[in-house]
Amino acid sequence: MKRIVSTIIIVVLLMASNNLFAQMPAVTAITTQTASTDFPIRFTGSNFTANTIVRFNGIQGRGTGMIDANTLETHVPPGDVNGVITIANGTDVLTTPYTFTLKTENITITNVSGDICTNGTVSFTTDLTLQTGTNNTQLVAFLYDINSEVPAWRGSLANTTDGNARTLNLTVGQDQVAGIFDLRVLSPSGLVVSNRQRVNVGGGQFWAPTINALGPDRICQGQSVELEGPLGNFGYLWNTGETTRTIRVTTQNTYSLQVTAGSCQSSPGFRRVNVQARRPRTIYVDDAFDPIRVSIDDFDGFVERFAWFFNGVRLNLPESTNHLVHSQYNTGTLQVVCFRGPCADTSNILQPTSLAQKIKSQTTIKVGSNNIEITNIPTEVSQIAIRNIIGKTIRTVAITKGQTSQSFINLPGTGLHFITFENQKEVATQKVLLTGK
Repeated sequence: MKRIVSTIIIVVLLMASNNLFAQMPAVTAITTQTASTDFPIRFTGSNFTANTIVRFNGIQGRGTGMIDANTLETHVPPGDVNGVITIANGTDVLTTPYTFTLKTENITITNVSGDICTNGTVSFTTDLTLQTGTNNTQLVAFLYDINSEVPAWRGSLANTTDGNARTLNLTVGQDQVAGIFDLRVLSPSGLVVSNRQRVNVGGGQFWAPTINALGPDRICQGQSVELEGPLGNFGYLWNTGETTRTIRVTTQNTYSLQVTAGSCQSSPGFRRVNVQARRPRTIYVDDAFDPIRVSIDDFDGFVERFAWFFNGVRLNLPESTNHLVHSQYNTGTLQVVCFRGPCADTSNILQPTSLAQKIKSQTTIKVGSNNIEITNIPTEVSQIAIRNIIGKTIRTVAITKGQTSQSFINLPGTGLHFITFENQKEVATQKVLLTGK
């Protein structure tokens, strides 16, 4: 019981001691009596402590603290703060001779002139109604995407002074942003944002748009791909003459795009589109092999994929299968689709035939250094062609009815060649070697 009483006495004595030694604050100056919410205000005087409280019309200031022994700073609180300012140390309250008036900030920008192009500047007039003593070097300009509250760019403005309308220069560096934007200015307190004014911004001579291909930029003859410019509030000009953001192209070319924002024009951006030509493909009975094959002409060894069809039904074969054994498929029709890059080329339909066997059994082929003589040609042959090893046709001759022989003189090239015998239903091939000697 005695311990409790002693504790109470000590607390009372400490409270009395604190109140006894607390002194009435004194104020000799104030930085401003008119300001906006959250604006910092400083008092010069004496007897300030870490617990000193400032009130505006009875509403306690925010973030009050000592700058030094003779300077106290607080921030204007929200609410009805119009009235007398008081400063208190505990129960000692000083009613200052200062009456505070809340001032509403207003920023209006007008007369925006010019576009911002290569490291350019744009001038505009601001009507700033701001509190006295504001350090307006903290003014910040923003460029907003149209109809957006998200700024795309920000930067400090040139030095300004209070009171009057003025012209400020806003500089946007090269490659920062580009397009059509809304310009706004932020007040020093960070609470008030100006009205919007439209401004065109370009990124300068090194600003070039990126062109995207909405699909492969290597297409097959007869196909198309869509090219797309950057999204934004731009004008678009393609080297095709089109002025839309996207274009659809079918021809091989290097396509270029320039975008504009007001008077600002970009450097051109480029995108190459390659078009692969289609190749007519022929399958034929190739009796140069044992067993006799069904082969594909113009097969040059490049990576291709193949889909074979027997009597119209796709065969379950690996896509690398580039020939078939003829005896397994000589009772029906055969066709192949050859896939190379973006192209899918469909061959002729090979009917069941015996032309290859006739040529093998009755036709005579004599080969010189660069000459070929063929005799005993089957009556159903309508055309003979000579192709080199990569399938390129070197010479083609139509065979008339009743013609039984044909000579090919001074053929170019050396090495392995193919003689192709054709009629309306079938193709047969023989291999020969030209030495050129």
